[in-house]
Amino acid sequence: MVLTRAIILDRWVLEEASKALSWIAIFTFLTPVIAPLIGGYIASLGRWQTVFWTQAGAGAVCLLVTATSLPRVRRATAQGLLQSIGAYRRIVGDRQTLGYMLCTGLGFIGLIAFVTNSSFVFVNYYGLEPYQFGFCFSAVMLGASLGAYTNSRFVSQLGIPRMIGFGSGCLGTGGLSALVSVMLGGGMYVLLASIMVYMYGISFVFANSMAHTMSRFRENASAASAVFGVNQFLIGGIVAAFLSLESDPSPLPLIASMATAGAACALVWWGWLRRAYSR
Repeated sequence: MVLTRAIILDRWVLEEASKALSWIAIFTFLTPVIAPLIGGYIASLGRWQTVFWTQAGAGAVCLLVTATSLPRVRRATAQGLLQSIGAYRRIVGDRQTLGYMLCTGLGFIGLIAFVTNSSFVFVNYYGLEPYQFGFCFSAVMLGASLGAYTNSRFVSQLGIPRMIGFGSGCLGTGGLSALVSVMLGGGMYVLLASIMVYMYGISFVFANSMAHTMSRFRENASAASAVFGVNQFLIGGIVAAFLSLESDPSPLPLIASMATAGAACALVWWGWLRRAYSR
């Protein structure tokens, strides 16, 4: 993930980089839509080892593509350890970068909360069968993929600030409407629609925050990409650990996490980063 995003910055910056990152997100979010269907079919073939042979085949294809198709890039000098540490220090010491990391981290909270607790809520609380939950999960992730596609189509015309503003607005609107739905007993379908709005906005925030920050530190794009990755998955791991302690299948803990994270993300952008971007 780190190197893929850094390679993009070797070719594009700002809106064009955001467009390329969006295409990565499209396939990333399509994976949990398609993979369960493929996995179910493979598992039905008989021997359980078939799943792992399929993984080995996919890995072999990736290796073949890497070895034969990607362009060769040679650096004149390799960065030393002290230079790398200095690059990280400059990145995390930049106030705007910290703001964009906060935006993506808050958005990631809602995503991880859904991935961690949604099966627990929809199966144990709403009484769905596992295959029914699979369709719900796929629909939500398809919303995220559609958001990435929308961003790739319009970011060049509308610019990064408007796309982040729209995405953070979706996060806040989706999270808060989901919370209102749960508290007023709006039902499962209203809840799912609200979560889809949240997921639709995630790709706008992720792709544009990374494209803007990595373009600011283009000479250290790999370090900037790595910092974003650590930030996302560290926050995600903490949130997943806390939510896994919840034994009540009520949707309230899950939705409260998404609502708080979405509203905070919108507040960070509209109250801070939007002004900083124009300077």
